[in-house]
Amino acid sequence: MQQLVVAGPSGESGVVPLDNVDYRGVTFSPDGRYLYFTRIEENEFGILYQIALADGSLRRIKDRVDSPITFSPAGDRFAFVRSDISHGEYLLITAAVDGTGETVVAKRGNGDRLSVDGPSWSPDGKTIVYGASSWDKHYHMNLLEVSLADGGEKVVGDRSWFSVYQVAWLEDRSGLIISAREKAMGPSQLWRIPYPQGQPVKITNEPAADYRGVSLSRDTNMIVSVQSQRITKIWTAPSGDGQRAKPVTPTIGLAFGLDWTANGKIVYSSMVGDHLNISLVDPDGSNKTQLTVNAGDNYTPATSPDGRFIVFSSNRTGSFNIWRMNAEDGSDLKQLTFGDGDSYPSCSADSQWVFYDNQSSSRIIVWKVPINGGTPLQLTNEYARMPVVSPDDRFMACRYYVENGAPRKIAIIPVKGGLPVRLLPIPAGQFQRVQWISNGRALTYIDVTKGVSNIKSYNLDDGSTKQLTSFQDDQIFAYALSADNKQLAFQRGAEINNVITIGNQR
Repeated sequence: MQQLVVAGPSGESGVVPLDNVDYRGVTFSPDGRYLYFTRIEENEFGILYQIALADGSLRRIKDRVDSPITFSPAGDRFAFVRSDISHGEYLLITAAVDGTGETVVAKRGNGDRLSVDGPSWSPDGKTIVYGASSWDKHYHMNLLEVSLADGGEKVVGDRSWFSVYQVAWLEDRSGLIISAREKAMGPSQLWRIPYPQGQPVKITNEPAADYRGVSLSRDTNMIVSVQSQRITKIWTAPSGDGQRAKPVTPTIGLAFGLDWTANGKIVYSSMVGDHLNISLVDPDGSNKTQLTVNAGDNYTPATSPDGRFIVFSSNRTGSFNIWRMNAEDGSDLKQLTFGDGDSYPSCSADSQWVFYDNQSSSRIIVWKVPINGGTPLQLTNEYARMPVVSPDDRFMACRYYVENGAPRKIAIIPVKGGLPVRLLPIPAGQFQRVQWISNGRALTYIDVTKGVSNIKSYNLDDGSTKQLTSFQDDQIFAYALSADNKQLAFQRGAEINNVITIGNQR
C-alpha cells in the first residue's frame, strides 16, 4: 500500500490516493510544471501518470510503461523501458510527451533483460544510457549507451555489475551517478562512473541499507536517493494464531525462503556476512546451525517430504544451479543442474524429483530433475515459475502469465507438464509462491491489504477464501506451514524507506 504526496514551497500541491500499487519512480518535466510517475497496478504492468504541480490535477498519459521515464534535453520526448514478461522481451522506447509516436531504440530477449529502474537521456540529446543483463557464463549487467542516430551500443565504464538500477547523467557529461549492486546479495549502493571509461567511485557504503533511486539537482551538486532497510525476524505461531506468535531469530536482508524439516526444525536463508546462507534453528530459537559456509549465495531452501534432503539454488560455481544437501547437517552435497538461471526448487511428494524454474531462456519455464541426479526434463513452454507439487503428485501450482497485458495468475498444471487445467485469481506478490494444504484441497498465499500482510487460503473446491492470520501491522515476506498444518513459521517485519540527499563531490 503506497501513497504519493507532492509538496510545493507552500505545502502539499497534490496527493495521489493510497492504493495497492508499486511506484517505480518519479520524474519532473524539464519546465518544472509537472511530475510524471510510473506505477504498477492490478494488471501488473506500468502506467505513466502526470500530476500538475500548480493544482494537483492528475492525468493518465500512457500504458505499458514499466520504468521511470527520462526526458530529452528539449523536453519534447521521453524514454522508458517496457517489459513483455510473457514473451521474455524488453524494449527501450522513446515517445512524444503525449505518449504517441513510439520508437524502439534497443531490445533484449532470450533471457537477457533491460533494467526497469530508469534509463537516462544524455544532456546533448544524442544517446541514452541504461542497464542491460546477460547470462553469458554467469548473470551480470553492464551499463550501456545507445546512439539515437544509428542504434549502435557501447559499454560505459570498466566494470560489470550484478544489477544496475537507476541512472543519472552529470550535466557536463563528465560521468554518471548510478545505483548498482556489485554481487548477487550485496547491498545496492550509489556510484560515480567517469564517462566514457574509468574506475567507478563508491559514494555510499552501508552494508545494511540499499540505495535504489537516483535523482540530481539542476546543477548536479546534490544527489537525491531512497535508502531502504528491512528489519525482520522469523516467528512461529500455532495454527497461524498471531496472538500466540513468538520470535525465533532476527534475519537480515531480503527473504528467500524458509521451510520445516521432518524433525521439526526451521530451515531458512538469511544474510550472514556478505553472503546469503542457509541455516537450521529450533522453533524456540535454540540450536542454530549454519549449513552453508564460504560457498556463494544460497537461496530458497525446501525439504524433501521424506526428510532426507534440503534442495536449494546456489551461485557457488558462478552460475545459478539447483543443489541438494543432507537435511540434518548439510553433508552429502550434490549439484543437480549445470546450466544457469535455475531457481525456486521444490520436491515431488514422493521425494524422487526436484521441480524448479529456469530464467535464462526467452521465457521463464518449469523443469524437473531427479533428486539423485540425472537429465533435467522441460515441463512447460509458456511463462511459468515457482512450481509447488500437490500432495498427491498429480499437479503443480505455479505463477503464470496468461497473455501479454493480462494479470499474473496462479495456474494448476499437470505434474507431467503442459498447459494449465485451471487459472486461479490468487495474488502473486514479489518473490512469493503459493503452498498446498496437506489434504491438497486448498492453496495458501500472502495477501496484502492496506500495507499489512496476512496469510489466506483458497479453497479449490468452491473458490472461497479464508484468512489464516490476523496481523494488524507489518509485512510477511516468507512463510511455511508444518506438514500437519498445525505450526506456521514466517519471516515478518517492516521495510523502512527514507529519502536522503548527498552532496555530489566531484
